[in-house]
Amino acid sequence: MKKIKFFGKVINGIVQYYKPQARIQWLISMEGKEIQEELDEREYDQTNDQRGYYRATNRWLIYNTEAFGGYTEEDIHDLALSMFSRHVRTLIVSNKTIEITVITKTSDMNRKTFSRFLNEWIQWLAISESIYVPTPEEAILDKYKTVKHPLTKEANSKDERKNKKI
Repeated sequence: MKKIKFFGKVINGIVQYYKPQARIQWLISMEGKEIQEELDEREYDQTNDQRGYYRATNRWLIYNTEAFGGYTEEDIHDLALSMFSRHVRTLIVSNKTIEITVITKTSDMNRKTFSRFLNEWIQWLAISESIYVPTPEEAILDKYKTVKHPLTKEANSKDERKNKKI
């Protein structure tokens, strides 16, 4: 059966579930079956804003820097993952120690881990490559700032812009 999660908060040593009726219904559906219950501190999934900023940053690198011009978003993503999302695990197989390198996909990162990954990527770009990526606020302001027509003053007035396609 599919693993199901119920969220809540511990108050005075008692779990207060956010959707207690859903949990009760699930328990009723499991009548007579063995279950396993695990309690962990809640991990929050990364946000759409985090994912969007990361992808926009990679696109920005392609279009605004010589160092990454000509690369694809996937190339830049793979570079960032290989640098900041890897860890070494040690396994013992047949009494031999084997070290393997594991790369965590961004889709498997929680909010905290993804924030750390994104910050390390942006810091590396600034320190090692002297590339200063716009902050999310700067990126939003730049995206929506008004562009004025470079050739005529008339095109800068609101009435003229309504009549002309710039």
